[in-house]
Amino acid sequence: MNPQESIQTKLNALCKNFKRLPYLFVGSGFSRRYLGLPSWKTLLEYYARQLKEDDPDLAFLIYENMAEDKINSDRNQGNKFAVIASLLEKDFNTRWLNDPAFRQKHSAYRAQVQENESAFRLDVIQYIQESTQQRLPKLSEDPEIQKLKQIHNRNIGGVITTNYDILLEHLFPKFNPFVGQDDLLLKPMFGINEIYKIHGCVSQPSSIVITQKDYEHFQEKCDYLTAKLLTIFLENPIFFLGYSLSDENIRKILKSVAGCIPPEKQDEISKQLIFIDWLPPESQENEQFEIVRNLSQTDILPMTHVRLRSFTPVYEALAKVRSRYAPKLLYQLKHDIYKLVLTQEPTEKMYIQGLDDGKIPNHVEFVIGVGVLDQFGMKGFTKIDSDEIFEDIILDNLKEKYPHSDFHTGIIRYILNEENGKKTLPFYKYIQSVPQHEIPEKLWIKYSQTFDEIFPPQKSMQRGKSKFHSIREIVEYAEVIYKQIYNIKALLQSEIQIDELEDLLRNLLKEHPISTWREKGFQPYASQIRSLIRLYDWMKFKKEKGIADKL
Repeated sequence: MNPQESIQTKLNALCKNFKRLPYLFVGSGFSRRYLGLPSWKTLLEYYARQLKEDDPDLAFLIYENMAEDKINSDRNQGNKFAVIASLLEKDFNTRWLNDPAFRQKHSAYRAQVQENESAFRLDVIQYIQESTQQRLPKLSEDPEIQKLKQIHNRNIGGVITTNYDILLEHLFPKFNPFVGQDDLLLKPMFGINEIYKIHGCVSQPSSIVITQKDYEHFQEKCDYLTAKLLTIFLENPIFFLGYSLSDENIRKILKSVAGCIPPEKQDEISKQLIFIDWLPPESQENEQFEIVRNLSQTDILPMTHVRLRSFTPVYEALAKVRSRYAPKLLYQLKHDIYKLVLTQEPTEKMYIQGLDDGKIPNHVEFVIGVGVLDQFGMKGFTKIDSDEIFEDIILDNLKEKYPHSDFHTGIIRYILNEENGKKTLPFYKYIQSVPQHEIPEKLWIKYSQTFDEIFPPQKSMQRGKSKFHSIREIVEYAEVIYKQIYNIKALLQSEIQIDELEDLLRNLLKEHPISTWREKGFQPYASQIRSLIRLYDWMKFKKEKGIADKL
Protein backbone atom coordinates (compact mmCIF):
# COMPACT_ATOMS: atom_id res chain seq x y z
CA MET A 1 0.00 0.00 0.00
CA ASN A 2 1.10 3.55 -0.67
CA PRO A 3 2.59 4.98 2.59
CA GLN A 4 0.98 8.32 1.78
CA GLU A 5 -2.52 6.86 1.95
CA SER A 6 -4.58 7.66 5.02
CA ILE A 7 -5.31 4.95 7.57
CA GLN A 8 -8.99 5.15 6.59
CA THR A 9 -8.13 4.53 2.93
CA LYS A 10 -5.93 1.57 3.84
CA LEU A 11 -8.60 0.03 6.05
CA ASN A 12 -11.23 0.54 3.32
CA ALA A 13 -9.02 -1.19 0.76
CA LEU A 14 -8.42 -4.07 3.15
CA CYS A 15 -12.12 -4.63 3.86
CA LYS A 16 -13.23 -4.33 0.23
CA ASN A 17 -11.12 -7.41 -0.60
CA PHE A 18 -12.62 -9.65 2.08
CA LYS A 19 -14.24 -12.75 0.59
CA ARG A 20 -16.05 -13.65 3.83
CA LEU A 21 -17.69 -11.66 6.59
CA PRO A 22 -15.23 -10.65 9.33
CA TYR A 23 -15.44 -11.61 12.99
CA LEU A 24 -14.76 -9.30 15.92
CA PHE A 25 -12.57 -10.64 18.74
CA VAL A 26 -13.47 -8.37 21.65
CA GLY A 27 -11.51 -7.88 24.87
CA SER A 28 -11.91 -5.90 28.09
CA GLY A 29 -10.55 -2.71 26.50
CA PHE A 30 -13.76 -2.54 24.43
CA SER A 31 -16.00 -2.45 27.54
CA ARG A 32 -13.55 -0.15 29.27
CA ARG A 33 -13.76 2.30 26.36
CA TYR A 34 -17.55 2.39 26.05
CA LEU A 35 -18.78 1.54 29.57
CA GLY A 36 -15.86 2.49 31.78
CA LEU A 37 -15.69 -1.10 33.10
CA PRO A 38 -12.45 -2.29 34.70
CA SER A 39 -9.76 -4.43 33.14
CA TRP A 40 -9.01 -7.75 34.84
CA LYS A 41 -6.18 -6.12 36.81
CA THR A 42 -8.20 -3.09 37.93
CA LEU A 43 -11.10 -5.37 38.93
CA LEU A 44 -8.74 -7.36 41.18
CA GLU A 45 -7.28 -4.12 42.56
CA TYR A 46 -10.79 -3.00 43.51
CA TYR A 47 -11.42 -6.18 45.51
CA ALA A 48 -7.99 -6.11 47.12
CA ARG A 49 -8.82 -2.65 48.51
CA GLN A 50 -12.17 -3.97 49.77
CA LEU A 51 -10.35 -6.62 51.81
CA LYS A 52 -7.31 -4.62 52.97
CA GLU A 53 -9.11 -1.48 54.06
CA ASP A 54 -6.41 -0.64 56.62
CA ASP A 55 -3.84 -0.04 53.83
CA PRO A 56 -5.60 0.17 50.43
CA ASP A 57 -2.55 1.61 48.63
CA LEU A 58 -0.58 -1.58 49.28
CA ALA A 59 -3.54 -3.96 49.04
CA PHE A 60 -2.94 -5.25 45.51
CA LEU A 61 0.83 -5.49 46.00
CA ILE A 62 0.22 -7.71 49.04
CA TYR A 63 -1.89 -10.12 46.99
CA GLU A 64 0.50 -9.93 44.04
CA ASN A 65 3.41 -11.04 46.23
CA MET A 66 1.30 -13.84 47.74
CA ALA A 67 0.43 -15.05 44.20
CA GLU A 68 4.06 -15.03 43.05
CA ASP A 69 5.10 -17.01 46.15
CA LYS A 70 2.37 -19.55 45.45
CA ILE A 71 3.35 -19.89 41.78
CA ASN A 72 7.01 -20.39 42.75
CA SER A 73 6.21 -22.91 45.48
CA ASP A 74 3.91 -24.90 43.19
CA ARG A 75 6.61 -24.83 40.47
CA ASN A 76 4.09 -24.07 37.74
CA GLN A 77 3.50 -21.26 35.28
CA GLY A 78 0.06 -20.33 36.57
CA ASN A 79 -1.59 -17.12 35.40
CA LYS A 80 -0.70 -14.56 38.08
CA PHE A 81 -4.02 -12.70 37.88
CA ALA A 82 -5.96 -15.98 38.14
CA VAL A 83 -3.97 -16.91 41.25
CA ILE A 84 -4.64 -13.44 42.75
CA ALA A 85 -8.37 -13.94 42.04
CA SER A 86 -8.24 -17.30 43.86
CA LEU A 87 -6.64 -15.67 46.93
CA LEU A 88 -9.20 -12.86 46.85
CA GLU A 89 -12.08 -15.31 46.55
CA LYS A 90 -10.91 -17.28 49.57
CA ASP A 91 -10.49 -14.16 51.76
CA PHE A 92 -13.73 -12.55 50.51
CA ASN A 93 -15.83 -15.66 51.18
CA THR A 94 -14.30 -16.17 54.62
CA ARG A 95 -14.91 -12.57 55.62
CA TRP A 96 -18.45 -12.65 54.22
CA LEU A 97 -19.29 -15.58 56.48
CA ASN A 98 -17.54 -14.29 59.62
CA ASP A 99 -17.97 -10.50 59.53
CA PRO A 100 -21.64 -9.40 59.94
CA ALA A 101 -20.86 -5.78 58.97
CA PHE A 102 -19.11 -6.88 55.79
CA ARG A 103 -21.92 -9.31 55.02
CA GLN A 104 -24.48 -6.54 55.47
CA LYS A 105 -22.68 -4.43 52.83
CA HIS A 106 -22.75 -7.38 50.41
CA SER A 107 -26.14 -8.97 51.14
CA ALA A 108 -27.97 -8.79 47.78
CA TYR A 109 -27.15 -12.41 46.95
CA ARG A 110 -27.49 -13.97 50.44
CA ALA A 111 -29.93 -16.66 49.28
CA GLN A 112 -27.57 -17.78 46.50
CA VAL A 113 -24.64 -18.07 48.91
CA GLN A 114 -26.79 -20.29 51.12
CA GLU A 115 -27.07 -22.56 48.07
CA ASN A 116 -23.25 -22.87 47.99
CA GLU A 117 -22.54 -20.17 45.39
CA SER A 118 -19.32 -18.17 45.88
CA ALA A 119 -20.02 -14.76 47.48
CA PHE A 120 -16.94 -13.36 45.70
CA ARG A 121 -18.14 -14.53 42.29
CA LEU A 122 -21.63 -13.15 42.90
CA ASP A 123 -20.24 -9.82 44.07
CA VAL A 124 -18.08 -9.52 40.94
CA ILE A 125 -21.17 -10.14 38.82
CA GLN A 126 -23.22 -7.61 40.78
CA TYR A 127 -20.46 -5.02 40.44
CA ILE A 128 -20.24 -5.48 36.64
CA GLN A 129 -24.02 -5.52 36.20
CA GLU A 130 -24.55 -2.33 38.21
CA SER A 131 -21.72 -0.53 36.39
CA THR A 132 -23.13 -1.65 33.03
CA GLN A 133 -26.70 -0.59 33.77
CA GLN A 134 -25.55 2.87 34.87
CA ARG A 135 -23.80 3.54 31.58
CA LEU A 136 -25.87 1.71 28.95
CA PRO A 137 -28.60 4.40 28.69
CA LYS A 138 -26.05 7.02 27.55
CA LEU A 139 -24.31 4.68 25.15
CA SER A 140 -26.57 5.55 22.21
CA GLU A 141 -25.18 9.10 22.28
CA ASP A 142 -21.71 7.86 21.35
CA PRO A 143 -21.10 8.47 17.60
CA GLU A 144 -18.85 5.41 17.39
CA ILE A 145 -21.61 3.20 18.80
CA GLN A 146 -24.10 4.69 16.31
CA LYS A 147 -21.75 3.77 13.48
CA LEU A 148 -21.24 0.23 14.83
CA LYS A 149 -25.00 -0.39 15.17
CA GLN A 150 -25.51 0.73 11.56
CA ILE A 151 -23.23 -1.96 10.17
CA HIS A 152 -23.55 -5.01 12.40
CA ASN A 153 -26.57 -6.62 10.71
CA ARG A 154 -24.92 -6.91 7.28
CA ASN A 155 -21.18 -6.52 7.72
CA ILE A 156 -20.16 -8.69 10.67
CA GLY A 157 -20.35 -12.49 10.71
CA GLY A 158 -19.92 -13.08 14.44
CA VAL A 159 -18.23 -12.02 17.67
CA ILE A 160 -15.81 -13.82 20.01
CA THR A 161 -15.18 -12.32 23.45
CA THR A 162 -13.58 -13.00 26.81
CA ASN A 163 -15.74 -10.28 28.45
CA TYR A 164 -18.38 -11.12 31.08
CA ASP A 165 -20.65 -8.08 30.59
CA ILE A 166 -23.72 -7.81 28.32
CA LEU A 167 -22.53 -4.90 26.15
CA LEU A 168 -22.23 -7.07 23.04
CA GLU A 169 -25.74 -8.49 23.45
CA HIS A 170 -26.96 -4.89 23.71
CA LEU A 171 -25.11 -3.83 20.55
CA PHE A 172 -25.92 -7.00 18.57
CA PRO A 173 -29.49 -7.86 19.66
CA LYS A 174 -30.08 -10.19 16.70
CA PHE A 175 -26.96 -12.26 17.40
CA ASN A 176 -27.31 -15.51 19.35
CA PRO A 177 -25.05 -15.74 22.45
CA PHE A 178 -23.21 -18.92 23.50
CA VAL A 179 -22.05 -18.69 27.11
CA GLY A 180 -19.04 -20.67 28.32
CA GLN A 181 -17.69 -23.97 27.11
CA ASP A 182 -20.82 -25.96 27.97
CA ASP A 183 -22.84 -23.97 25.42
CA LEU A 184 -20.05 -24.27 22.87
CA LEU A 185 -19.87 -28.03 23.40
CA LEU A 186 -23.54 -28.95 23.71
CA LYS A 187 -25.58 -26.48 21.65
CA PRO A 188 -25.75 -26.54 17.83
CA MET A 189 -23.67 -23.72 16.32
CA PHE A 190 -23.90 -22.41 12.76
CA GLY A 191 -20.87 -20.11 12.50
CA ILE A 192 -22.86 -16.99 11.65
CA ASN A 193 -24.79 -14.37 13.62
CA GLU A 194 -23.41 -15.69 16.93
CA ILE A 195 -21.56 -14.32 19.98
CA TYR A 196 -19.13 -16.73 21.64
CA LYS A 197 -18.58 -15.70 25.28
CA ILE A 198 -15.70 -18.08 25.92
CA HIS A 199 -14.97 -16.88 29.50
CA GLY A 200 -18.61 -16.84 30.58
CA CYS A 201 -21.20 -14.15 31.28
CA VAL A 202 -22.76 -12.32 34.22
CA SER A 203 -26.06 -13.94 33.25
CA GLN A 204 -24.65 -17.31 34.43
CA PRO A 205 -22.50 -16.91 37.60
CA SER A 206 -21.02 -20.39 37.42
CA SER A 207 -19.77 -19.81 33.87
CA ILE A 208 -17.30 -16.99 34.45
CA VAL A 209 -13.60 -17.87 34.26
CA ILE A 210 -11.71 -15.77 36.82
CA THR A 211 -9.83 -17.93 39.37
CA GLN A 212 -6.98 -20.38 38.92
CA LYS A 213 -9.38 -23.29 39.39
CA ASP A 214 -11.65 -21.85 36.68
CA TYR A 215 -8.71 -21.62 34.27
CA GLU A 216 -7.59 -25.18 35.01
CA HIS A 217 -11.12 -26.42 34.34
CA PHE A 218 -11.22 -24.29 31.18
CA GLN A 219 -7.96 -25.79 29.91
CA GLU A 220 -9.18 -29.34 30.52
CA LYS A 221 -12.01 -28.88 28.01
CA CYS A 222 -10.48 -26.36 25.61
CA ASP A 223 -9.53 -28.71 22.75
CA TYR A 224 -12.87 -28.28 20.99
CA LEU A 225 -12.85 -24.52 21.57
CA THR A 226 -9.32 -24.26 20.19
CA ALA A 227 -10.32 -26.19 17.07
CA LYS A 228 -13.41 -23.98 16.65
CA LEU A 229 -11.38 -20.79 16.99
CA LEU A 230 -8.73 -22.03 14.58
CA THR A 231 -11.42 -22.75 11.98
CA ILE A 232 -12.84 -19.23 12.35
CA PHE A 233 -9.36 -17.68 12.23
CA LEU A 234 -8.35 -19.54 9.10
CA GLU A 235 -11.60 -18.92 7.21
CA ASN A 236 -12.58 -15.36 8.24
CA PRO A 237 -10.95 -11.97 8.67
CA ILE A 238 -10.57 -11.18 12.39
CA PHE A 239 -10.59 -7.73 13.99
CA PHE A 240 -9.12 -7.68 17.50
CA LEU A 241 -10.66 -4.87 19.55
CA GLY A 242 -9.87 -4.16 23.19
CA TYR A 243 -6.83 -6.41 23.54
CA SER A 244 -3.12 -5.83 23.96
CA LEU A 245 -0.53 -7.67 21.91
CA SER A 246 1.08 -8.61 25.23
CA ASP A 247 -2.10 -10.41 26.42
CA GLU A 248 -1.08 -13.96 27.32
CA ASN A 249 -4.31 -15.60 26.14
CA ILE A 250 -4.22 -13.81 22.79
CA ARG A 251 -0.59 -14.76 22.24
CA LYS A 252 -1.44 -18.42 22.84
CA ILE A 253 -4.17 -18.27 20.21
CA LEU A 254 -1.95 -16.49 17.71
CA LYS A 255 0.83 -18.99 18.30
CA SER A 256 -1.61 -21.87 17.61
CA VAL A 257 -2.76 -20.19 14.40
CA ALA A 258 0.85 -19.51 13.38
CA GLY A 259 1.59 -23.24 13.58
CA CYS A 260 -1.13 -23.94 11.00
CA ILE A 261 -0.04 -21.39 8.40
CA PRO A 262 2.56 -22.42 5.80
CA PRO A 263 5.23 -19.76 5.05
CA GLU A 264 3.89 -19.06 1.55
CA LYS A 265 0.48 -18.11 3.01
CA GLN A 266 1.77 -15.70 5.65
CA ASP A 267 1.43 -12.55 3.57
CA GLU A 268 -2.17 -13.47 2.85
CA ILE A 269 -2.98 -14.09 6.54
CA SER A 270 -1.52 -10.67 7.45
CA LYS A 271 -4.52 -9.12 5.68
CA GLN A 272 -6.93 -11.39 7.57
CA LEU A 273 -5.78 -10.62 11.13
CA ILE A 274 -6.21 -6.96 12.04
CA PHE A 275 -5.17 -5.91 15.52
CA ILE A 276 -6.62 -2.55 16.59
CA ASP A 277 -4.86 -0.68 19.40
CA TRP A 278 -6.83 2.16 20.93
CA LEU A 279 -4.75 5.20 21.86
CA PRO A 280 -6.24 7.01 24.87
CA PRO A 281 -6.48 10.83 24.69
CA GLU A 282 -3.45 11.32 26.92
CA SER A 283 -1.24 9.08 24.74
CA GLN A 284 1.60 10.78 22.86
CA GLU A 285 1.90 7.94 20.33
CA ASN A 286 1.01 8.54 16.68
CA GLU A 287 -1.74 6.74 14.84
CA GLN A 288 -0.21 4.00 12.70
CA PHE A 289 -0.97 1.30 10.13
CA GLU A 290 1.70 -1.40 9.71
CA ILE A 291 2.29 -5.06 9.00
CA VAL A 292 3.78 -6.71 12.10
CA ARG A 293 5.79 -9.87 11.50
CA ASN A 294 7.75 -10.70 14.65
CA LEU A 295 5.76 -10.69 17.86
CA SER A 296 8.61 -12.40 19.72
CA GLN A 297 11.46 -14.80 19.08
CA THR A 298 9.21 -17.84 19.51
CA ASP A 299 5.89 -17.05 17.85
CA ILE A 300 5.94 -15.48 14.42
CA LEU A 301 2.66 -14.49 12.80
CA PRO A 302 2.22 -11.56 10.41
CA MET A 303 -0.75 -9.31 11.02
CA THR A 304 -2.02 -5.84 10.29
CA HIS A 305 -1.48 -3.66 13.35
CA VAL A 306 -3.40 -0.38 13.56
CA ARG A 307 -3.15 2.28 16.27
CA LEU A 308 -6.13 4.65 16.43
CA ARG A 309 -7.58 7.28 18.74
CA SER A 310 -11.08 6.38 17.57
CA PHE A 311 -12.67 3.13 16.35
CA THR A 312 -14.76 5.06 13.80
CA PRO A 313 -12.34 4.37 10.88
CA VAL A 314 -12.65 0.64 11.63
CA TYR A 315 -16.45 0.72 11.62
CA GLU A 316 -16.53 2.81 8.44
CA ALA A 317 -14.19 0.33 6.74
CA LEU A 318 -16.36 -2.58 7.84
CA ALA A 319 -19.28 -0.85 6.13
CA LYS A 320 -17.48 -1.62 2.84
CA VAL A 321 -17.95 -5.35 3.47
CA ARG A 322 -21.26 -6.52 2.02
CA SER A 323 -22.78 -9.97 2.20
CA ARG A 324 -25.29 -11.06 -0.42
CA TYR A 325 -27.42 -12.38 2.41
CA ALA A 326 -27.98 -10.88 5.86
CA PRO A 327 -26.28 -12.98 8.59
CA LYS A 328 -29.63 -13.33 10.35
CA LEU A 329 -31.14 -14.96 7.26
CA LEU A 330 -28.17 -17.33 6.89
CA TYR A 331 -28.43 -18.28 10.55
CA GLN A 332 -32.16 -18.99 10.26
CA LEU A 333 -31.65 -21.06 7.13
CA LYS A 334 -28.86 -23.12 8.71
CA HIS A 335 -30.93 -23.57 11.87
CA ASP A 336 -33.99 -24.78 9.96
CA ILE A 337 -31.99 -27.19 7.79
CA TYR A 338 -30.28 -28.56 10.91
CA LYS A 339 -33.67 -29.13 12.55
CA LEU A 340 -34.96 -30.79 9.39
CA VAL A 341 -32.04 -33.23 9.27
CA LEU A 342 -32.32 -33.95 13.01
CA THR A 343 -36.08 -34.42 13.24
CA GLN A 344 -37.14 -34.89 9.58
CA GLU A 345 -39.72 -32.17 10.18
CA PRO A 346 -39.44 -28.82 8.34
CA THR A 347 -40.08 -25.64 10.30
CA GLU A 348 -42.97 -23.28 9.58
CA LYS A 349 -40.67 -21.00 7.58
CA MET A 350 -39.32 -23.75 5.34
CA TYR A 351 -41.17 -25.47 2.50
CA ILE A 352 -40.23 -28.87 1.07
CA GLN A 353 -42.43 -30.60 -1.49
CA GLY A 354 -42.40 -32.79 -4.55
CA LEU A 355 -42.08 -31.52 -8.09
CA ASP A 356 -45.81 -31.77 -8.78
CA ASP A 357 -46.75 -29.40 -5.95
CA GLY A 358 -49.09 -26.58 -6.82
CA LYS A 359 -48.85 -23.53 -4.57
CA ILE A 360 -46.29 -22.36 -2.03
CA PRO A 361 -47.94 -21.14 1.22
CA ASN A 362 -47.66 -17.39 1.88
CA HIS A 363 -46.01 -17.77 5.29
CA VAL A 364 -43.06 -19.74 3.89
CA GLU A 365 -39.71 -17.90 3.72
CA PHE A 366 -37.43 -20.69 2.42
CA VAL A 367 -38.05 -23.26 -0.30
CA ILE A 368 -35.89 -26.37 -0.61
CA GLY A 369 -36.29 -28.71 -3.52
CA VAL A 370 -35.30 -29.61 -7.04
CA GLY A 371 -37.67 -28.80 -9.84
CA VAL A 372 -38.76 -26.34 -12.48
CA LEU A 373 -37.45 -22.82 -11.80
CA ASP A 374 -40.75 -21.27 -12.80
CA GLN A 375 -42.46 -23.03 -9.90
CA PHE A 376 -40.09 -21.58 -7.33
CA GLY A 377 -39.05 -18.35 -9.05
CA MET A 378 -40.86 -15.93 -6.77
CA LYS A 379 -39.55 -17.55 -3.60
CA GLY A 380 -36.04 -17.42 -4.98
CA PHE A 381 -36.14 -13.65 -4.58
CA THR A 382 -37.38 -13.47 -0.98
CA LYS A 383 -33.83 -12.70 0.13
CA ILE A 384 -34.11 -9.27 -1.53
CA ASP A 385 -34.79 -6.35 0.75
CA SER A 386 -37.44 -3.94 -0.60
CA ASP A 387 -34.97 -1.06 -0.16
CA GLU A 388 -32.76 -2.81 -2.73
CA ILE A 389 -35.59 -2.68 -5.27
CA PHE A 390 -35.90 1.09 -4.79
CA GLU A 391 -32.13 1.64 -5.00
CA ASP A 392 -31.89 -0.52 -8.14
CA ILE A 393 -34.31 1.80 -9.97
CA ILE A 394 -31.64 4.52 -9.71
CA LEU A 395 -28.33 2.68 -9.33
CA ASP A 396 -29.08 -0.36 -11.53
CA ASN A 397 -27.09 -2.64 -9.21
CA LEU A 398 -29.49 -5.41 -8.23
CA LYS A 399 -28.77 -7.91 -10.99
CA GLU A 400 -25.10 -8.03 -9.97
CA LYS A 401 -26.08 -8.93 -6.40
CA TYR A 402 -28.67 -11.56 -7.37
CA PRO A 403 -27.72 -13.15 -10.70
CA HIS A 404 -30.68 -15.09 -12.01
CA SER A 405 -31.36 -16.69 -15.37
CA ASP A 406 -34.81 -15.08 -15.50
CA PHE A 407 -34.13 -11.96 -13.48
CA HIS A 408 -36.91 -9.59 -14.55
CA THR A 409 -39.67 -12.20 -14.39
CA GLY A 410 -38.49 -13.19 -10.93
CA ILE A 411 -38.45 -9.56 -9.80
CA ILE A 412 -41.99 -9.00 -11.07
CA ARG A 413 -43.17 -12.03 -9.11
CA TYR A 414 -41.35 -10.78 -6.02
CA ILE A 415 -42.97 -7.35 -6.37
CA LEU A 416 -46.41 -8.92 -6.78
CA ASN A 417 -45.82 -10.98 -3.64
CA GLU A 418 -44.87 -7.81 -1.74
CA GLU A 419 -47.97 -6.06 -3.11
CA ASN A 420 -50.03 -8.80 -1.48
CA GLY A 421 -48.22 -7.88 1.71
CA LYS A 422 -49.41 -4.28 1.20
CA LYS A 423 -46.02 -2.88 0.16
CA THR A 424 -45.96 -0.54 -2.84
CA LEU A 425 -42.84 -1.08 -4.94
CA PRO A 426 -41.76 0.54 -8.22
CA PHE A 427 -42.21 -1.81 -11.18
CA TYR A 428 -42.19 0.11 -14.48
CA LYS A 429 -38.46 -0.48 -15.04
CA TYR A 430 -38.88 -4.24 -14.84
CA ILE A 431 -42.06 -4.54 -16.88
CA GLN A 432 -40.21 -3.52 -20.06
CA SER A 433 -38.22 -6.76 -20.27
CA VAL A 434 -41.02 -9.18 -19.44
CA PRO A 435 -43.39 -10.69 -22.05
CA GLN A 436 -46.89 -9.28 -21.72
CA HIS A 437 -48.49 -12.64 -20.94
CA GLU A 438 -46.17 -13.02 -17.90
CA ILE A 439 -47.09 -9.65 -16.36
CA PRO A 440 -49.70 -10.17 -13.60
CA GLU A 441 -53.03 -8.44 -14.16
CA LYS A 442 -52.69 -6.60 -10.88
CA LEU A 443 -49.66 -4.71 -12.17
CA TRP A 444 -51.38 -3.87 -15.47
CA ILE A 445 -54.24 -2.34 -13.48
CA LYS A 446 -51.72 -0.23 -11.57
CA TYR A 447 -50.19 0.83 -14.89
CA SER A 448 -52.90 3.47 -15.25
CA GLN A 449 -51.49 5.30 -12.21
CA THR A 450 -51.36 9.09 -12.70
CA PHE A 451 -48.81 11.69 -11.61
CA ASP A 452 -51.00 12.87 -8.72
CA GLU A 453 -51.45 9.30 -7.48
CA ILE A 454 -47.71 8.87 -6.87
CA PHE A 455 -47.96 11.11 -3.78
CA PRO A 456 -50.60 11.29 -1.02
CA PRO A 457 -53.74 13.31 -2.04
CA GLN A 458 -52.88 16.31 0.16
CA LYS A 459 -49.75 16.98 -1.91
CA SER A 460 -51.77 17.65 -5.07
CA MET A 461 -53.42 20.60 -3.29
CA GLN A 462 -50.00 22.30 -2.92
CA ARG A 463 -49.01 21.73 -6.52
CA GLY A 464 -48.34 24.86 -8.59
CA LYS A 465 -48.19 27.11 -5.50
CA SER A 466 -44.44 26.77 -4.90
CA LYS A 467 -42.03 29.65 -5.42
CA PHE A 468 -39.72 27.15 -7.11
CA HIS A 469 -40.12 25.85 -10.63
CA SER A 470 -37.37 23.23 -10.95
CA ILE A 471 -35.42 20.72 -8.88
CA ARG A 472 -32.23 22.67 -9.62
CA GLU A 473 -33.70 25.77 -7.94
CA ILE A 474 -34.76 23.72 -4.93
CA VAL A 475 -31.35 22.06 -4.48
CA GLU A 476 -29.57 25.42 -4.73
CA TYR A 477 -31.91 26.91 -2.12
CA ALA A 478 -32.22 24.05 0.41
CA GLU A 479 -29.24 22.00 1.52
CA VAL A 480 -31.26 19.87 3.97
CA ILE A 481 -32.73 16.81 2.26
CA TYR A 482 -36.17 16.90 3.90
CA LYS A 483 -36.69 20.47 2.63
CA GLN A 484 -35.71 19.41 -0.87
CA ILE A 485 -38.18 16.51 -0.83
CA TYR A 486 -40.98 18.68 0.54
CA ASN A 487 -40.57 21.29 -2.19
CA ILE A 488 -40.13 18.80 -5.03
CA LYS A 489 -43.51 17.30 -4.22
CA ALA A 490 -45.11 20.71 -4.75
CA LEU A 491 -43.78 21.02 -8.35
CA LEU A 492 -45.97 20.54 -11.39
CA GLN A 493 -45.21 17.54 -13.56
CA SER A 494 -43.97 19.85 -16.32
CA GLU A 495 -41.49 21.43 -13.87
CA ILE A 496 -39.75 18.18 -13.01
CA GLN A 497 -36.82 17.40 -15.29
CA ILE A 498 -36.09 13.67 -15.16
CA ASP A 499 -32.30 14.18 -15.41
CA GLU A 500 -32.31 16.58 -12.45
CA LEU A 501 -34.38 14.14 -10.39
CA GLU A 502 -32.06 11.28 -11.30
CA ASP A 503 -28.93 13.24 -10.35
CA LEU A 504 -30.44 14.19 -6.99
CA LEU A 505 -31.45 10.62 -6.14
CA ARG A 506 -28.21 9.07 -7.41
CA ASN A 507 -26.04 11.37 -5.31
CA LEU A 508 -28.27 10.85 -2.29
CA LEU A 509 -28.23 7.04 -2.48
CA LYS A 510 -24.49 6.84 -3.06
CA GLU A 511 -23.90 8.83 0.10
CA HIS A 512 -26.67 7.35 2.25
CA PRO A 513 -28.50 4.11 1.30
CA ILE A 514 -32.16 4.10 2.29
CA SER A 515 -31.51 1.67 5.16
CA THR A 516 -29.16 4.13 6.88
CA TRP A 517 -31.95 6.68 7.21
CA ARG A 518 -34.03 4.11 9.04
CA GLU A 519 -31.13 3.04 11.26
CA LYS A 520 -30.53 6.68 12.20
CA GLY A 521 -34.13 6.96 13.33
CA PHE A 522 -35.28 9.06 10.36
CA GLN A 523 -37.95 6.66 9.09
CA PRO A 524 -40.07 9.47 7.56
CA TYR A 525 -37.14 10.53 5.35
CA ALA A 526 -36.71 6.96 4.10
CA SER A 527 -40.40 6.87 3.13
CA GLN A 528 -40.16 10.24 1.38
CA ILE A 529 -37.10 9.16 -0.62
CA ARG A 530 -38.92 5.99 -1.67
CA SER A 531 -41.85 8.08 -2.93
CA LEU A 532 -39.48 10.17 -5.09
CA ILE A 533 -38.02 6.96 -6.52
CA ARG A 534 -41.55 5.77 -7.38
CA LEU A 535 -42.08 9.09 -9.18
CA TYR A 536 -38.80 8.68 -11.08
CA ASP A 537 -39.72 5.10 -12.06
CA TRP A 538 -43.11 6.31 -13.33
CA MET A 539 -41.67 9.25 -15.31
CA LYS A 540 -38.60 7.47 -16.67
CA PHE A 541 -39.91 4.05 -17.63
CA LYS A 542 -43.69 4.19 -18.06
CA LYS A 543 -43.52 5.90 -21.43
CA GLU A 544 -40.43 4.12 -22.76
CA LYS A 545 -40.84 2.62 -26.21
CA GLY A 546 -42.21 -0.87 -25.90
CA ILE A 547 -44.45 -0.27 -22.92
CA ALA A 548 -47.08 1.53 -24.94
CA ASP A 549 -46.98 -1.28 -27.52
CA LYS A 550 -47.94 -3.81 -24.86
CA LEU A 551 -51.08 -1.88 -24.09
